[in-house]
Amino acid sequence: MMSPKAGLIGLIPALTAILFLAVAIGVDKWQYKNEQVSKYVEFQGHGGLWKFCNDTTRTYSQSIGMNVVKVKETLISVCYDFTDICSQRMAYYLRVVQYALFASIAFMFLGILLILVKHCLLKEWKHEKQQMVLGFISATFAFLTGILAVLAFGIFHVELVLEGYSLHAGFYLTVIAWLLSWVTGSIFLVDSICIGAKMYPDLK
Repeated sequence: MMSPKAGLIGLIPALTAILFLAVAIGVDKWQYKNEQVSKYVEFQGHGGLWKFCNDTTRTYSQSIGMNVVKVKETLISVCYDFTDICSQRMAYYLRVVQYALFASIAFMFLGILLILVKHCLLKEWKHEKQQMVLGFISATFAFLTGILAVLAFGIFHVELVLEGYSLHAGFYLTVIAWLLSWVTGSIFLVDSICIGAKMYPDLK
């Protein structure tokens, strides 16, 4: 039988998932490209959910006294609002990804809040039924967080990655957050099932 407070363990992956989602929303590297234009000139492009940046640098050797050092000089460094350089279709899907990620964080916050109410405000011996129901609702919110995260990184991968670009940090943070949210939901769910098993031992 699990500890009466075992559901609180789910707060660890839940809070980690929120952190990863928040960083993913703000980071400007969901996709990345590094291309050697010539022997000395290198192009780097990267974009997140809000802006897209291009950097062109030139690397050359320079003599300083008796030493020869490599110098990296920035030729062009410019950032654009993502919606200014993409099609209407891409702008639509970009907004869907943004809204899905914000909603996923909101659902996880609600799940955490209900778990805190369940374990900190309700008395185990007086409110077992309410605790079980809150646990199931919290698990549902955690699973919804995962579904929205899958929706976000799935749409981004299919609709928003530019040709020649590779997936980068923001995308993989969202994937990890999806896994963490479902781990959280599983912990909350098992915790509530254990409460139900204690309330209705004949159903075991």
